[in-house]
Amino acid sequence: MEAVTEYIKRNSNGRKQPIRGSTIASAFGVSGVRVRNMVNSARCKGDPICSNGNGYYIARDKSEIENTIASMKGRITVMNNAVDGLEKYLHQMG
Repeated sequence: MEAVTEYIKRNSNGRKQPIRGSTIASAFGVSGVRVRNMVNSARCKGDPICSNGNGYYIARDKSEIENTIASMKGRITVMNNAVDGLEKYLHQMG
């Protein structure tokens, strides 16, 4: 497990008491962007880090992972829509 995963595991209490990204950033002496990159890297390696509007936590069951996946897919859709809009504008520019 990644260091960020171990930290989240030790300092959060599941979905009901997640740990904020800013708290993780302070603990590791990094920026919020770096925390998101660390979490992404850990997830890519299979660490079960979930998140909600209040922070990060380690999954305790399948539904928590499924909810995080659904949230991430929703953000991907929104970002793809933004890319489409920018590409449309770029095309209009000629």
